[in-house]
Amino acid sequence: MPHWMIKAAIQAGLAQLPQPQRYNRLLQRYVTRRLRMSEARVIGKFAQCRRHMANWRADADARERAPRILELGTGWYPVVPIGLSLLGAGPVTSVDVDPLMGAAAPLQTAACYLRLLDAGRLPEVDGARVEALREALGASASGAELLARLGIEVRVADARALPLDPGTIDLFVSNNTLEHVPAPAILALFGEFARVAGPRARMSHFIDMADHYALFDPSITVFNYLRYSEAQWRLFNNSLHYQNRLRLSDYRRLHEASGWRVVSEDATEGSADALGRVPVDASFGRYGDRDLRVFESWIVSTKPE
Repeated sequence: MPHWMIKAAIQAGLAQLPQPQRYNRLLQRYVTRRLRMSEARVIGKFAQCRRHMANWRADADARERAPRILELGTGWYPVVPIGLSLLGAGPVTSVDVDPLMGAAAPLQTAACYLRLLDAGRLPEVDGARVEALREALGASASGAELLARLGIEVRVADARALPLDPGTIDLFVSNNTLEHVPAPAILALFGEFARVAGPRARMSHFIDMADHYALFDPSITVFNYLRYSEAQWRLFNNSLHYQNRLRLSDYRRLHEASGWRVVSEDATEGSADALGRVPVDASFGRYGDRDLRVFESWIVSTKPE
């Protein structure tokens, strides 16, 4: 049996247990080894933070303002909120429907950031923010206290019903998150973001449309899951590793349907040869060749006045 199928079967079993994320954490940390804090993780996510801030500053009227930011999908470590703070963001609220972040994760993340900063490996940072991070790490007794000192709030909540007033967020960001959300929920999320968005608000999303099992099993490609019908895919698609299999055109329609206007896309396409080696299921017949070959994309949108 291919390795990815074994992983899918294990996670499907874990999903049936009480507190499934607790056991999934152990699987990810000690078996797949994808949960360890590392300099490579921080460098990669920090590059995404820079891209989000560049997408905000592309609007000349917003360029000089420090945006109030909402991140969708905190994940296991607050790498993105701290990175955005170092780049001059205003208050950052990070929301995740699952309580994935451990109590020590903020302290571990801050320490890793400081090692990289002291080595001169992170560009474009605000010097005052670096010192604030250094002071916060030295003075904080807990991860929650460190985040509070940096103007970062992490909430475990359903982002379709945010406890925020209208006009309170300037920039909405996500990294490798929307592909794990069903299409109706994305539509509801974007509608809620429109409700709490301030004037000239923007969304900046990095979406990974590849088969995520390919990260674990090199014997398959990013197009592997296109071979399965919906009924077949449900056998592998569990709540701990849900993938919606939406294509770029689907995300474009979800933006438009919720009142957001897409202003830029930066898509990465796989080769026609690699796609051609996968017997694409008939359920994907409505998509064009390029739509199927795109396996990741940045999408930036604005809220029309």
